[in-house]
Amino acid sequence: HGVKVVNTIGVAVSKLDQLDEVIPVLQDLGRKHAGYGALPEHYDVVGKALLKTLRVACGSSFKPEVESAWAKLYGIVSKVMVEAASQLPLSGQLTAAEIKLVKHTWASAAALGAETVGVAVFKNIFELAPTALALYSFKDEQDLYNSPKLKAHGVKVVNTVGVAVDKLENLDEIAPFLQDLGRKHVGYGAQPAHYDVVGQALLKALRDALGSSFKPDVEAAWAKMYRVVAKKMMDGNYE
Repeated sequence: HGVKVVNTIGVAVSKLDQLDEVIPVLQDLGRKHAGYGALPEHYDVVGKALLKTLRVACGSSFKPEVESAWAKLYGIVSKVMVEAASQLPLSGQLTAAEIKLVKHTWASAAALGAETVGVAVFKNIFELAPTALALYSFKDEQDLYNSPKLKAHGVKVVNTVGVAVDKLENLDEIAPFLQDLGRKHVGYGAQPAHYDVVGQALLKALRDALGSSFKPDVEAAWAKMYRVVAKKMMDGNYE
């Protein structure tokens, strides 16, 4: 994922004379990150992290005017991505084509077993965010991925996804259930940023499980569904 971030920066730098050429790419990237649960405030964190990395790497050559130029570039790139994400519909309704894609691919993934998929999701979560393990009751388990507690929690996650998939035609029906689930996760210490990690972990698990059938249109449909579900879980719980 770090390589992808750096490559995206490289594309922007190579097109500095005409950034308009990469606007469609940045807009699509912003929409995908919205699907993972990314919020506008996360871009500020990434910007600070990027500038710090450059400051350390470049040393004394990273003068104030250089930092200012990089900050301006990042500001332009992030603005395009955030604006694209803000234009996505938040109604909770997917198109008929998106619903078909999600349901069809979920049937294939679910056939692997809720426990298998759940463990894969947790492996991805802890690879992306190792400190997240501290939030879970199985954090001290020696054989983590064979832990009955982790497997049971993974099954719950997969079953929740299954409920959402079943209700894709009208996710508003399960909005109270999702909001209550989100409220419980606040009590466990979950923060909005964690939804981004879980979204990435779920998509990776699906990508690994489905292989070549996890095409861009399938991933986009899943990203949209996850974004809607994550928003419903967060709504009213972080005010």
